[in-house]
Amino acid sequence: MNVEKVFRDRKHAGETLANLLKEYARENLSILAIPNGGVPVALPIYLKFRKNNPNIQFYLLIVRKIPIPYNTEAGFGAITLDRTIILNQPLVDRIGLTKNQIQQQVTKVMTQMKQRLKEYGITDQKFELRDRIAILIDDGLASGFTMIAAIKSIQKFQPQKVIVAVPTAPQSSIDRVSPLVDKVICPNVRNTFFFAVADAYEHWYDLEIEEVRELLQKHGISPASSQ
Repeated sequence: MNVEKVFRDRKHAGETLANLLKEYARENLSILAIPNGGVPVALPIYLKFRKNNPNIQFYLLIVRKIPIPYNTEAGFGAITLDRTIILNQPLVDRIGLTKNQIQQQVTKVMTQMKQRLKEYGITDQKFELRDRIAILIDDGLASGFTMIAAIKSIQKFQPQKVIVAVPTAPQSSIDRVSPLVDKVICPNVRNTFFFAVADAYEHWYDLEIEEVRELLQKHGISPASSQ
């Protein structure tokens, strides 16, 4: 089956989102990128808006899927560093995961996330979002559970609005995420049973942490603090 490639790469996807988000360009704005893939999508938005908005902030929001024990490419939920856990309960029930298996996977992922925090040079995941518009950005939604964990984890920081901006997603994930936020912006919504984020991109690969760090350093962005 031929699948339409909508974006050249993540940078192009970010430029597309920047045009769709321009009504917020001068607002009290916080960009929260989900690494690794969300960073090169978020950067064109942040860099474009920063020119006329010195109060804009840029954060990395660490959130990871919780992989199925015997199929690490697939996840049954997601978790953030503050232990906000979102489970795909129908999937958990269907594959028969026990509480012990779930806890073992959560412990493994938490260890990985703490290591990732160190590698990015971030001391914590506290965000100054009160009375700000928070825009959560990733390179796409698959099931949507990773984004839901991200949304839940920032609510305690009392943003004025929460907007999810992603280049591509299936309609089912848009429907899952939309009730939790003020707005979802997604230029490429697909009505398909079989969905992969990579299908929307001509050039796609998994980013390494070092490449993300280099991108941030190139533009003078410290992930440990607001910009």
